[in-house]
Amino acid sequence: MRTDWGPDIFVIDKGSSVPIYAQIVDRVEALVMSGKIKAGDRLPSIRSVAEATRVDYNTVAKAYAELDRAGVIKTARGVGTHVTGAMDEETLRASRQAKLYDVLEGTIRDLMELGYGEQEIREAFSAVLRA
Repeated sequence: MRTDWGPDIFVIDKGSSVPIYAQIVDRVEALVMSGKIKAGDRLPSIRSVAEATRVDYNTVAKAYAELDRAGVIKTARGVGTHVTGAMDEETLRASRQAKLYDVLEGTIRDLMELGYGEQEIREAFSAVLRA
């Protein structure tokens, strides 16, 4: 069990169209799925993540609350926040896929509102994926 995860595990892209709280949720889920963070590992406090990433405390708290509701983490006063191990690989994959579709749908909708056609968007996505 690793207990020294620092707030630097969170990389925030403030220019991204993905909300900051969702970036934090996605990062924790990805680290759990990859096995880099395991059940019992302690995550940094909300305050330390907020300070290190220069993100509002409430934004980090929202991410942690979502992870707690999903069963990925559990926070106990005086003990800290730990990965539960309750979220199985299938649930994590489904959650990540849902987020992927949400981001893609929003991006495609934005591009269509800017006047791009379906074929232009497909070609651009293909070009970016090949790059």
